Amino acid sequence: MPTEFPAPINDTPDLGESFGEWKNKAIVDGTYTLDCYARVNNGVVLYGESQSYPSTSDAGAADFLVGSATTIEPYTVISNDSNCYTCHNDIWFHGGGRRGFNTCIMCHGDSTAEDAGRFKTNTANYVDTVGVSIGFREMLHKIHKGEELANAATYEVLGNGTPPSRNGYGEVVFPAWPGGVRQCERCHGNDAWKPGPYDHLAKHQFALEGAHADLDCHACHTADVKKQKLGKDCAACHRASDPHGGALGLACDSCHGVQKWKQDIRFDHDLTDWPLMGMHSIVSCGQCHASRAFKGAPKDCLGCHAQDDVHKGGLGKDCAACHTTNGWKSWDFDHARQTGFALSGAHAKAKCVDCHRQPAGLVKLAGDCASCHRKDDIHLGQYGTQCQRCHTTLTFKGARIQ
Repeated sequence: MPTEFPAPINDTPDLGESFGEWKNKAIVDGTYTLDCYARVNNGVVLYGESQSYPSTSDAGAADFLVGSATTIEPYTVISNDSNCYTCHNDIWFHGGGRRGFNTCIMCHGDSTAEDAGRFKTNTANYVDTVGVSIGFREMLHKIHKGEELANAATYEVLGNGTPPSRNGYGEVVFPAWPGGVRQCERCHGNDAWKPGPYDHLAKHQFALEGAHADLDCHACHTADVKKQKLGKDCAACHRASDPHGGALGLACDSCHGVQKWKQDIRFDHDLTDWPLMGMHSIVSCGQCHASRAFKGAPKDCLGCHAQDDVHKGGLGKDCAACHTTNGWKSWDFDHARQTGFALSGAHAKAKCVDCHRQPAGLVKLAGDCASCHRKDDIHLGQYGTQCQRCHTTLTFKGARIQ
């Protein structure tokens, strides 16, 4: 008994571990089968001609246990090998040199058994059948589907003869019963053919989670899985559906979950240089990000709120000097502290634009009375600009002469 699994027949790098190859892996505990068949070539010479007639036995199969295994578990590639004989009186192949189901399984039972085409270079009928599997499941399904097989003509097996024969199955039209090869139970029984759980993560390093778990295999695998190597990043399948046009990179899962693109969104805006505070935290993304590239959105208030500015730009661009993100109507401005000019008396009732006719951020007003009230000076400037020596900010009337 070897300590490692041997290479499958006609082994090449084309069908490796991802296709189920166990070469060089340690023998595991379980049920193993020993097969043995015999063949005798009966030579006949008659009328000066020599002919050889092979007489071949089916393989005798014996199951045995290895390691700590305690229960024999027969090899169940089909429910019962007698199913073959519901259509076939006998099974002969390789020019009569092999016979029976058990003999077939001896070589073809390995899922990564390959055709010998690569090793027949420069022989008659040579065709390089790279990556063509002759594993029992794949080969038997393709042969028995015959002309019903998609791209049937592309499945060609070179075979082991020397020179080899080119075997195509595109014209095979058996079996002939109603329903043809769609009657799976004729070979597999009623239940044994149904697939068991398939560990997509273990075999392909890609877990089928969320919406992926409900997809049909062919929704992603649109071609021969041996030749079509799918990427594992989201863009490999969803590039055409990316509303960001690739501007945010390939790590879609940093924001989106696997349930639904538009609903299963998790993005912490606070980790960016623009935390969402106040009213910003309840608006939809599209209200600020007109482009789904989600880059280049303005960071100053007027970049988004110019149309909301009741001051029409008259108080400059620093909205945050008075307003908070909790709403426009919630504002706080200490005129005395922030400008050095207290709004006392009648000044407290005036509107901002009554004094600030030009943007406050651009034009700084002087603090003397005459800068705003020169036209109201009935003294025509004869008493200077220190109006507060006689007048108060309540009204110009009722002056006290000092």
